[in-house]
Amino acid sequence: MLLRSFLLPLAFVAASPRSKAADGYMLWQKYDLITDVAQRNAYRQAAQYIAVEGSTSAVLRTAVSELQRGLQGLLDQPVPLVAQPQASSTNRGISLIVSPTANVAGITITQTTDGYRISSQGRDVVLTGRSGAGVLYGVYALLRHLQTGQSLANLTQASNPRIQYRLLNHWDNPNGTVERGYAGSSIWKWYELPERLDPRYTDYARANASIGINRLAINNVNASARYLTPEYLQKVKALAGVFRP
Repeated sequence: MLLRSFLLPLAFVAASPRSKAADGYMLWQKYDLITDVAQRNAYRQAAQYIAVEGSTSAVLRTAVSELQRGLQGLLDQPVPLVAQPQASSTNRGISLIVSPTANVAGITITQTTDGYRISSQGRDVVLTGRSGAGVLYGVYALLRHLQTGQSLANLTQASNPRIQYRLLNHWDNPNGTVERGYAGSSIWKWYELPERLDPRYTDYARANASIGINRLAINNVNASARYLTPEYLQKVKALAGVFRP
């Protein structure tokens, strides 16, 4: 009898639909669907298109891609990229503007080019950055704003980093070990580079950019001279190619 009472709930669990639990890999960039229907519909009305003004660059294209990716997940609908803001009484959208001389934080920015301002202007949301990188950081800020369920009405948000180089320092070795490696082995798979680029490198770069990290040291202070050999310089170059955009 005791065995039957144990097997019954066990079979019940086995028969239940499997659900995919979040494992934390995507950090805050999961972009789960906004469950508040009214809030989601309000955001959908405000994000019917994305327009880009100013010079295009690889970083700006990344910003557009990240915004589309985030909106797709949060709103469960694609948001198209258009050539220019749509002058219409019904269409509302998000404009991304690159302006090197923009006064985006209430003062003239002299410390860095990574500053941005997000504001509601008429029916649209306008995100202005001093550079493509500034726009990218602003995109992440806007997505966080939506994820936390905040209103887009009368939106005014600005950031101007005081530190130009915001560095994450690794303590990794060419042999795959990590000095003080309490969290495991190195993320860098040197034996695969430059031929294969692990998808985790892109995910890692996205996570860093989302919190404003813009520099990376791949090795520790006890650096091996192997990094300076022609073989390893090609490997480092391949990694840099992933991180730059």
